[in-house]
Amino acid sequence: ACSRNLSAVVLKALEKLPQRRYPTVAQFGDDLRSVVLGLPVTARSEPLADAIRRLVRRRPATFATVLAVSVVSLVWGLLAWRQQERQLAAASRLSGAAVRTLDFIESRLGSTPLRNELVETYFPLAEELVRARPRDADARSLLARMCDVKADLCLEAPDQAPVRALRQRSLELFSGLAAEHPDSVDYAHRESLAMVRVGDVELREGNYEKGTKWYRNAMEKQQRLVDAGATDATLLDDLGWSCLRMSDIALNAGRVDEVLSFVDRQIALARRVERIDQSSPVPYWALLAAHHQASRVLDTPQRREDYERHIRAALEAAERLIQISPDERRYLSHCVLRAYDVAMRIEIPAGRIAQAMELSSKAASCVATLKRLDAGTHETIAADCSHLRLAAALKEHQGATAEALVLAEECLVQAQRLGTFGPNACGGDDYREELRRYVGRLMEVARPRP
Repeated sequence: ACSRNLSAVVLKALEKLPQRRYPTVAQFGDDLRSVVLGLPVTARSEPLADAIRRLVRRRPATFATVLAVSVVSLVWGLLAWRQQERQLAAASRLSGAAVRTLDFIESRLGSTPLRNELVETYFPLAEELVRARPRDADARSLLARMCDVKADLCLEAPDQAPVRALRQRSLELFSGLAAEHPDSVDYAHRESLAMVRVGDVELREGNYEKGTKWYRNAMEKQQRLVDAGATDATLLDDLGWSCLRMSDIALNAGRVDEVLSFVDRQIALARRVERIDQSSPVPYWALLAAHHQASRVLDTPQRREDYERHIRAALEAAERLIQISPDERRYLSHCVLRAYDVAMRIEIPAGRIAQAMELSSKAASCVATLKRLDAGTHETIAADCSHLRLAAALKEHQGATAEALVLAEECLVQAQRLGTFGPNACGGDDYREELRRYVGRLMEVARPRP
């Protein structure tokens, strides 16, 4: 029933060995007064070694048990600590390797099989890293980016079922990071991009209103970041692409002036990015898309001059892109498509066959590079199809109908291959039907007369 201090004082006064008792009555009295006043007592300042010896004398079995448990706990803790340190070191190395691999995959420089292999290798590691370090922001960001590149690769595969789950998981991760770090422009920016990708899924599945809402939310978030003073070139570029998406929505609704307004905003943003870094392909890719979008709504007799200006500007941007990145498949493919547009819609109708042949030669060079890089992709086959169609038109114009027929038939074969990527690939069924009619007309002309 005594307090610990009083118990210690009494026990010290009753020690068997005189040298362990109070040396004077005065010191004994001081400790008693300290007990009454609630102050520390000298009896409690027993050396640790003496306390251990007393425990051993009084309760040897208890001491042995405590000592054994302590030793086992210490050894177990040391092993666990070393294991954790090794895991953290390995995780850090894996994280660094995964980030470098991710940068490569996102650059789209590797072939599709290579990028697939890298994703299948590192995606499980990114998931394991998040399980081991669930609050680690870098690990969660890495996994979110891995989800996006895996979803991108699924878009090139027949089975696109995993795309929605991957996009939503990426959005959840980036939204969580943005909420935890409200001052981070990077996380807010990445969250907006995840919104766009979820919007892409909704539109692809026919959920027009949901997709539009995600696009609008992303654009508004990006605009707020820019209005708050963010001048990062990537953010400016992504805001431009959000404007282009909204122009697509306006185009589907037939609001031409709104389309052109969004296009002008994207061109202005691309020019800002160009002033930051003229050696980067980023602004020219945006300019290509913006000018091509404008040409889609200006292809009327009343706006012919504006149409030609935009379609030529799109080709100039494509040519600039392949100067900067000569092995980038997207740039090569679009250079072929834009050369086809200029040749078929402007030069050949105007009778400028030499200029059209020059464009056909540029297109052929791009197609050869695409086939060397990866012959089986949608981009390569679409570019090859467009070039064959242009080459057939030039042969027909020169009177070489038989040669034009051979090229047109090969073009139709490639167009049918494109159909395996989806019904809307490269113009869809309407384009393939137009090619069949074209081949039939050439066959009529080339058929020997009796």
